[in-house]
Amino acid sequence: MDEYTIDKEQLCELTQRWARQALRLFPRWELAELHSEAFLVAMHLLQAGRYKPSKGALSTFLWHALPMDVRHRYRNAHGERYLTDTDGKRRYRQTEFVSDNVQKIIDDSIARTDAPMQMLEPKPTTTNVNQMWLKARIAGMGALELSRRGMNYQEQRKQAEILYDEQQSQRQTRGT
Repeated sequence: MDEYTIDKEQLCELTQRWARQALRLFPRWELAELHSEAFLVAMHLLQAGRYKPSKGALSTFLWHALPMDVRHRYRNAHGERYLTDTDGKRRYRQTEFVSDNVQKIIDDSIARTDAPMQMLEPKPTTTNVNQMWLKARIAGMGALELSRRGMNYQEQRKQAEILYDEQQSQRQTRGT
């Protein structure tokens, strides 16, 4: 492996040039935000050893590597997550609503409601399901990630079956 010393001035200049040309691809970010993310991603790529000086110039490497990694951070910052879809393919999906103007959204939603607000009773929290597993699954973690964190597939399947049985029993009691 080639040893490469990082010249931060050169890296800053290259990422600034890249950010100026790629700004149209990231419409919700200003130039300073895009440059900052590009610089952080570039530093991470270089420290991780992904750049090999023998294969090409640093500017060429960054030109091809930055769009994908910065796009991932951009989508993550705006509430999109890379999740497995129902057809088994991995895609970015909007999972959260992200906005800078939260107060305006709250005022708009209150103004649009015609009916008086109802107080909902909290759902009962008594369950036999492992709460760590449930929170991880709700957060979008897959089986592979959970197995890496120490929960084997058999335990995950057991927790899924318990949850399914509880949901089925709740549906049956509501239907009667």
